[in-house]
Amino acid sequence: MADVALWLLLALSSFVFIEPAPFDLIAAALMVTLFAAGLRVPAGLGVPVFLLGIFILTNLVSIIFATQSRTQPLPYMTFYATLTVYLVALWLFFTCLIASDPQRNLKIIWHGYIVAAIIAVTLGLAGYFQLVPNYETFLKMGRAKGAFKDANVYGPFLIPVALYLLADMKGRSAAGIALRGAVFLYFVIGLLVAFSRGAWGNFVVSAFVFGLLYLINARTLADYSRIGVAGAVVFAATVVMVFVALSNPQVGEMFERRASLLQSYDVEAGGRFSTQQAALRAIAVNPIGLGPNRTQSELGRVPHNVYLKIAAENGWLGIVVFLSFIGVTLWRGWWFALRPTPVQASFVAAYASTVGVVAESVIIDTMHWRHFFLLLAMIWGPVVAYKRASSE
Repeated sequence: MADVALWLLLALSSFVFIEPAPFDLIAAALMVTLFAAGLRVPAGLGVPVFLLGIFILTNLVSIIFATQSRTQPLPYMTFYATLTVYLVALWLFFTCLIASDPQRNLKIIWHGYIVAAIIAVTLGLAGYFQLVPNYETFLKMGRAKGAFKDANVYGPFLIPVALYLLADMKGRSAAGIALRGAVFLYFVIGLLVAFSRGAWGNFVVSAFVFGLLYLINARTLADYSRIGVAGAVVFAATVVMVFVALSNPQVGEMFERRASLLQSYDVEAGGRFSTQQAALRAIAVNPIGLGPNRTQSELGRVPHNVYLKIAAENGWLGIVVFLSFIGVTLWRGWWFALRPTPVQASFVAAYASTVGVVAESVIIDTMHWRHFFLLLAMIWGPVVAYKRASSE
């Protein structure tokens, strides 16, 4: 029963246009049920739990010292901070669950995630090409978003599972490889019509790290040859698929507009760059922070950089502990990705995708992305599980 609930939780994870989303309701019920049934926090999580605990504390302190605002009063800040606490709890839950049985639970999570991504792309394409009534529901500013609130979340959501499909090709039959390749290309088209520069950059970074780790982990000449051939085939198929998509006038016109490195809202007065400069000034004079989600009301617009946003809202200590958590996660994850384990293939996909999100966070606010905290758990769960197993 718990396996079915976990699969359903992930399968519904692309329906987040309302809060609380169906994902949140099932997650809360599953957390309470499984912890009550005996799920425990494994040894080895002391450092990340301590860092995230301090981060939550900086949210509370910044609320206490924040000045009142009519546009973002105390209840508004408290709700935002509560959502942060929930996502940290979600990370801890997934970490504990994965650590309890990495192979079994990662497989369930990935399979549910594939279903969620297929649903997201299907809705996104149906909306973009106006194939269903009320197609605008699945679009935002002419860009596919599926059942997400924003195309900039919908696009990155597809990347981890796309890489997982590549990792899962190993040892499969020709039919199995063809099926996974077809679904991978389906996700690439879904990613394309999100027209998110951040998501495209995320995909490039994630794919690079993914390929690099596979090359480093190769042991024989046959491994190198297999990786080279597979990489060339995937790259060629992706290029052909994207070229075919761009031949559609509707897609090609939007791509031409969005492919520009800078948009008008980046450089205009009160735009992305000027807001980031204002955030830096606010950080310099507010060591405790402005308060959760206060940058928009105080600066006129969000900085579109999660690190600047955290530093401005949660203060100097907040950004230090958050960056420390990310740094420790990537460091521990890198060395684990080089270690032969039964979950190495899926772990590399999760790790590479996490690096992509961390990089994209420089240009967008990723603080409340549910799949980001899931990816972080998909690193810590196996890390602590196999460390415990090696010490027994």
